[in-house]
Amino acid sequence: MGERAPVWNQNARGNFFGLSVTHKRPHLVRAVLEGIVFNLYQISQSLEEIAGSPTSISVNGGLSKSPLWVQILADVFGKEIQLADTHHGAAWGGAGWTALVAIGKVDSFEAIKQNIPINQVVQPNKSNHQQYQKVFIRYQLLAKDIQKYFE
Repeated sequence: MGERAPVWNQNARGNFFGLSVTHKRPHLVRAVLEGIVFNLYQISQSLEEIAGSPTSISVNGGLSKSPLWVQILADVFGKEIQLADTHHGAAWGGAGWTALVAIGKVDSFEAIKQNIPINQVVQPNKSNHQQYQKVFIRYQLLAKDIQKYFE
């Protein structure tokens, strides 16, 4: 389906780099999870230029059901991940809270921050974060280099 932010190329396709005969299905699955998180991390860097760096990240939905994926997220970003006690947080934040603001039951959208029940906090592994920072540099270089093949 191509790639949206931050590459903006509808012809882009997923790739595996550095495969050897020793790599098995679990390696490929983890590589996909890491690639998705690297993409989110790349987007976050653009947002940080505008809004500043977050102190933590809140996660809900399907991603929050995967302890491995959440730990990868914490390690890549180097930030704590706050997991809501429900996977319906997007609906609560989007439709539900908007309705409460619209009818005057709450004063602002900012007030939602104090009303999201957090079930668990996942801390980043600093050693993993340092390693991911090195890998991320290669990820960015590879993503830029292969762009010409998707035109």
